Amino acid sequence: MRQMQYGPLRVFFGSSIEGLSRGDVAPATAIKSGAILAPYVAHQVEAGVTVDAGMFGLTFSAFQSTRPIGELSPQRVFAQTREQRVSRREFSVYGEITPQARILGGLALLDGVLTRTALAANVGQVPIGVPRVQLNFGAEWDLPGVPGLHPDRRRHRYRTPVRRYGQHRGAAGLGAPRSRPA
Repeated sequence: MRQMQYGPLRVFFGSSIEGLSRGDVAPATAIKSGAILAPYVAHQVEAGVTVDAGMFGLTFSAFQSTRPIGELSPQRVFAQTREQRVSRREFSVYGEITPQARILGGLALLDGVLTRTALAANVGQVPIGVPRVQLNFGAEWDLPGVPGLHPDRRRHRYRTPVRRYGQHRGAAGLGAPRSRPA
């Protein structure tokens, strides 16, 4: 991760990272049900800015990640033939509203798309499990008379439901096609 501080309040940051993850597991309908695919490498780049005003702060960031995923062919062969790309723009705010209470909130806009599949008709579809909007809010407070105890509450909302593999809508268990600007 690279950071560049511009004045006492602003920090610009950027990163590029690769992550190794366990391969997907073949569904029950596959010829080799339960087989685990080889581990895969996911790639992510991110850039953003944080403004810290002491008791309050704001962050804006954008990232894009790509990763291969398993796909069940019409012949019921499960293989790592799909790739998904997710772009995200995120805005968050945090701060201390009193010396005993702190807040955190944010809005993220996501755009997920299948960039490679075994069936050309699936390219451009929305991957399962990628909501379009995420909202979150959290609060934490110090209990009087109990030093070090900080109860908190978190709320998360998603604009589109996260679907599980196997809950089919469209071809090969993919989400609904999304129209793309030309």
